[in-house]
This record gives sequence, structure tokens and C-alpha cells, in this order.
Amino acid sequence: MKFSLSTNIKTVQFNDFHYIVTSNSRRVLGSLVADYNSGIHCFTLVGTYGTGKSSFLAALERDLKTNTKSLFENKGQFNSYSKFQTLNIIGDYNSLSNLLSEELESNNVNTKELFSCLEKKLTEHKKKEEFLLLVIDEFGKILEHAANHNPEKELYFLKANADTTYWRTIQGGSLFEFSMNLSNFANLNFYEKF
Repeated sequence: MKFSLSTNIKTVQFNDFHYIVTSNSRRVLGSLVADYNSGIHCFTLVGTYGTGKSSFLAALERDLKTNTKSLFENKGQFNSYSKFQTLNIIGDYNSLSNLLSEELESNNVNTKELFSCLEKKLTEHKKKEEFLLLVIDEFGKILEHAANHNPEKELYFLKANADTTYWRTIQGGSLFEFSMNLSNFANLNFYEKF
């Protein structure tokens, strides 16, 4: 086992990944599950550097995709799905549409066509009875880019992404979306704070 101050959600090796479960991580997971079951399927985890946001999601992904039980034992809390897949995106000073397009291996960043690609991917996973988690790490970098480069277009895409998550939810889809942001805000009662 090699210690690392930072966890990369795209490259973490589950067989060499050790997560220390804390009362805070159990509380966050409890809130996520309760909120998911109440119909909320899009979440933001906020915390300062080194608080374990990426490690938490890597541990969650490992528990969902393998037989480990670090965070919880009952995977059936997510619409009784037993198979899970993730679409992990690492934020960069780039638009979310570009990053999502790269992850979906699409050459198009046209909003309508990009969401069509995402819909196709979701349909493929649903046919396989797989629950899909869309995880965006370093979301703050995407927001910084959006604020400085065509904010109206970028914010429209972010809203369309949230609407797509909501639409898939009411249609019985299996999209569960996380974004993680580095923040020093003190009281963000609408975010789950680490």
C-alpha cells in the first residue's frame, strides 16, 4: 500500500486502495441514500483540499462495483440495482460539454447531440440492468472556466445536464450524479459538507 495525499477517481486501483471510514463519511452516505430515495439524484460534495471527497467516492464506487463493504452492506438501496458502473470525469479548465464529450468518446459538443449520446449510454446500461453514476471531480475548475468563457452557454449546459438527470430520474432511469468542489464556504446548507 502506498500513501497518497490525493485520490484520482479515474486511476485508483481498488485492490491497493484503503479507505478509513469515519462517522462523517457514514453520515454523508446516509444522507445520500436518504436523499436518493426521496427523489434527489444530483449531489455536490464540498470541502477543502485533503478532506477526502475523492477518496469517499472511490470507496463508494469500490463498494458498489465489488464485494467490499467499507461504507455499507446493502447495495439494494438504489432501486434494487445490483450492478453498477461509473462515468468518472476529472474537471479541468475546460467546458463540461468538452469533458463529457471526451468521456463519451463523442466528437460532438453540440448540446442536443451530446445528451443524445448520454441517453444512448444510459439506455445501454439500463438494458444490462446497471446503475450508472456520473462523477465529476474538480468541478470548481469547470465553473471557473464557465465564468470566464461564454458564461451563458456554459451555464445553459450545466442546467441542461441537471435537467437530464431529473428527466432520467422521473422516467425510472439509473443516473446518479456527483460533483465535487473545493470550497472554503462556511455555511452552505444546501450542499453536503465534508
